Amino acid sequence: MNPWNLPVWQWMHGGVFYSGGAIAFYDYLVVGTIEWMTSMKRERKRQRNDNDNDTSISNDDYDDESILLPTRRSNQQPVRYVSLDTKSIIFLVINSVDECMFVQRLLHYIWNAPEVSLEHIH
Repeated sequence: MNPWNLPVWQWMHGGVFYSGGAIAFYDYLVVGTIEWMTSMKRERKRQRNDNDNDTSISNDDYDDESILLPTRRSNQQPVRYVSLDTKSIIFLVINSVDECMFVQRLLHYIWNAPEVSLEHIH
């Protein structure tokens, strides 16, 4: 199936599905990586303190809320929203369109170029 032959509505549904899925995937990937890294750090800290018999570190140092971003903490005030000026909005729109065109051209090249053969994949 050649994706360039799909109707526009399928492209739009696919774009929404894949972009939403990618955002959710990377969101959970980043949060999971941070939690894993901080749990490893906490474990090393606890082992050092157990070996040193040091009781100066309390359980408050291992609070789960401390690893979350300010926007994810339940007891914090909402983060202040700073609006974009007109120049920033224009730049972001142009950049978004440019990136979209680049990716579409790259995918079109990969799909249709004689240099890229699907025979080697199978």
